[in-house]
Amino acid sequence: MVNLEFIRTKVIKHEDFISFGYEARVREIDKLAVEGKEHTLQDGNMMSFRFTK
Repeated sequence: MVNLEFIRTKVIKHEDFISFGYEARVREIDKLAVEGKEHTLQDGNMMSFRFTK
């Protein structure tokens, strides 16, 4: 069994993703946020989680 620990997440607002079309473009215009464990999930957020082993 692999024990993974959550370290941070990339967060994109859904309306930004729809407006700009893809993650790379959202990152280019600085609308992508990197949040830690304390981030509160908001309705409409798209998240990509990062883990360590």
